Amino acid sequence: MGLFGKKDNDKNDNFDPANDIAEEMKIILEAKEEVQQEKEAKAREIEEAFARKKAQEEAIEAKAAMGAAEVLAMDKEGDNFYILIDEVPQIEPDIEGDLVFGGMLRGKLRKGDEIYVLHGHNEVHKLQVQIIRNEEHSILEEAEDIRVEIEVTRGNLPKPETPDQAADRPVGRFAVLTGKAPQTLKHGDQEAYIENPRLLDMMAEYVRYEGDKDYFGSLMAVAIDSSFLVPANIGPDPSNPNKKRIGFPGMKDKNDPSKTMLPVYTDARAFARSKGFKSLKQEKPTALNLSFAKVAAIAKDDRHAGFIVNPHGPVVFTFPKALVDGLCLTSQFAERYGEDAAEKTGFESLGSSQVMEAPVKSAPAPRKIIVSKPAETGEFKLLAAAVRNYGDTHPEVSKIAILMSIQPDDSKSKAYVFIIDCPEESFEKVGRDLGKVCKPFMKTVKAMRLQLFSQGKFPASFTESNPWIYNKLSL
Repeated sequence: MGLFGKKDNDKNDNFDPANDIAEEMKIILEAKEEVQQEKEAKAREIEEAFARKKAQEEAIEAKAAMGAAEVLAMDKEGDNFYILIDEVPQIEPDIEGDLVFGGMLRGKLRKGDEIYVLHGHNEVHKLQVQIIRNEEHSILEEAEDIRVEIEVTRGNLPKPETPDQAADRPVGRFAVLTGKAPQTLKHGDQEAYIENPRLLDMMAEYVRYEGDKDYFGSLMAVAIDSSFLVPANIGPDPSNPNKKRIGFPGMKDKNDPSKTMLPVYTDARAFARSKGFKSLKQEKPTALNLSFAKVAAIAKDDRHAGFIVNPHGPVVFTFPKALVDGLCLTSQFAERYGEDAAEKTGFESLGSSQVMEAPVKSAPAPRKIIVSKPAETGEFKLLAAAVRNYGDTHPEVSKIAILMSIQPDDSKSKAYVFIIDCPEESFEKVGRDLGKVCKPFMKTVKAMRLQLFSQGKFPASFTESNPWIYNKLSL
């Protein structure tokens, strides 16, 4: 064509700058949407992780609360408490000379109560509660089963003589505050504790602090300082009439049935829970009060693979042989007992002067308990509704019954008894869950007991009376 002829612009006939801009905006918007989706996914992950952590913390607290309730329920007077101190705030007390501690209160505490601090190497000091504060720092006249910060008098704790001593706290983390001093047993010029409230209370809180190295170190130090009640069969030594021969029982380790453990107990009440030991061929074995070193010597022999503290409850703690060996190598053990104390102490034949028999006869005898159906109070109706709702949302639960137990001579001993029909492997989790679900409604009766239906001994009349608050089979 000529100079002004038709140009070959066919391929540009559809060109529209707006279309290119629209395409670019589409790409930008898609990129922004992807970024937003990533942010939302990340936010969901954080929210889910937070929810999982919160649920885990609640489960841990529920388990610890159940253990604490079992420990406190052993007190026949039913009016005890403890606080495992986990915080010593660096603040000035309201009253000069006082001390301030923080921790989870188990049981009930009132302003003005006289209490005991258990710390150091079996040190016991009497104090008095001056101020109780909750987590919101509100001052309370009394508190129960909440986290508290309490201010107490210094009591008979040594007073500081220098500024450096004044700066130091005389009581540190993982000491225990409780309402009763531990009992002691005297034998000649020897004196030993026959109760271990600090060890028992610390074991009850293990689930909360098992990852805390300071806690574990404190727990092991308390164990080394402890003495235990050990069941034994004491008889004459045919080879020496001036000595006695002692036999000790063994129990299978639930986690490893191939291992035999030595059962030991923190106090007479825990010992009273035992049902005899077939290996001793003795219906009521003698309880020997033995130091940690002597317990270690037995637990390290050819027959035992360690020892179990309170195998029948209220809280159980296992010391495998490897842990016992390690504790016997510590400087604390060497200073208290001598480096080879757990190696040279012989137990096949002990002289009578080496045996301290604990007064097991003074342990509380089994007390009559009355079990009945709870009254249809407003509290119980709310409790029953919460249980039914829980059962509906948990397929592993078949049936749940709630009964009431009480000791006739102790009005404070009232407790709800939850009988749960579920697989054995689910029982512990179901119990923890029910503790969380039911606690807000338990105002007049604040204690609960759990029983797995398949492991209980129930008369035929029990099921015939149709006690089930929740029953999937009848839905």
